[in-house]
Amino acid sequence: MKKTAPFILLALLFAFTAIQAQVTYESVTTSDGFMGMGASVSTDKTFIQGDARREESQIKFTGGIMKHMSPKGSEIEITRLDKEVIWKMNDKDKKYTQMTFAEFKKMMEEGLLDQPMMGKPDQKPENKPEGEPEYEWQTPVVKARDLGEKKELNGFSCKHYLVTVTTIGKQVSTGKLDTLLLSADMWNSLNAASAMKAANDFEMRLAKALGLDKMAEAMGPMMAQYGEQFKKLAEEMKKVEGYSVLTDMTLAMTTHSMPKPSKEELEAAQAEPEPEPADVTDVKGAFGKMLGKKIKDAAKAKAEKDKAEKAKGNPNQKVLFHTITELKSITGGTLAADLFEVPASYKLQENKKK
Repeated sequence: MKKTAPFILLALLFAFTAIQAQVTYESVTTSDGFMGMGASVSTDKTFIQGDARREESQIKFTGGIMKHMSPKGSEIEITRLDKEVIWKMNDKDKKYTQMTFAEFKKMMEEGLLDQPMMGKPDQKPENKPEGEPEYEWQTPVVKARDLGEKKELNGFSCKHYLVTVTTIGKQVSTGKLDTLLLSADMWNSLNAASAMKAANDFEMRLAKALGLDKMAEAMGPMMAQYGEQFKKLAEEMKKVEGYSVLTDMTLAMTTHSMPKPSKEELEAAQAEPEPEPADVTDVKGAFGKMLGKKIKDAAKAKAEKDKAEKAKGNPNQKVLFHTITELKSITGGTLAADLFEVPASYKLQENKKK
């Protein structure tokens, strides 16, 4: 499936009840890729009606060699809950592939979902024994904050939230401590949530049909390593009111060394009142900067969020993943049935066989 791993998991974990039979919405996702690989901009238009969904995507790779390999034309994916099938088409080639839910679940169990739908792999990957894990992770600390800001965004009245997951890990080989930070900076709208109930209901039913309990295992290397963090982020995001019109998501980690504090930081640390227990929104404190400085109370959440933004330039912090998703518009109205069928002129591309 074409969506990036984290957003598939997050979408499937949101729960709403449908009161609207159909919805059409447009969004834009800008991604830096995973560790700088696969940077792209995707413009998506999604149609949902009853048991059917159609997604039209224009994807443009923006980094390195990949920017010369952007797909030509729109990629179209139709998911039919009633027929338990996923069709994937390219409007330029006039060809399509077909994958049943049963085939999808089988590939998920075998860890083959990273393979393209245009043909199955010739053989299963060899079962290699897993080596010693790089880190011993502590229990993630999760937090959702209302930052107290409001604004209009794309015609929606939005409130500002920050959701974070912080995990301390001990590097097995050196014993050094690093901090993994996953954050979602969100502008949420109650009106958008009401309009998007049909979409969220579809995602929940799709999750049930495909086996949500195994979904995280099938999302590739990033979800294999950080699946627990993304799952906890999604769970905490469910507690935030409204639907996200704009989500700025970052996964970052320190790089095995603690920076020496500057004179200004030393003076600031000495001037601080007695700190409270550590909070996940203070990226600098979490990363060992400012001599273990703790975050103050919830009234200063906005200031701490600004610190997190500044810390993105910290040379001792590596951004593993960064993506921004923006909901541009939502409309209702009955949709034509043929939107959810493969055109008769398209040719089925058979899966490769060994």
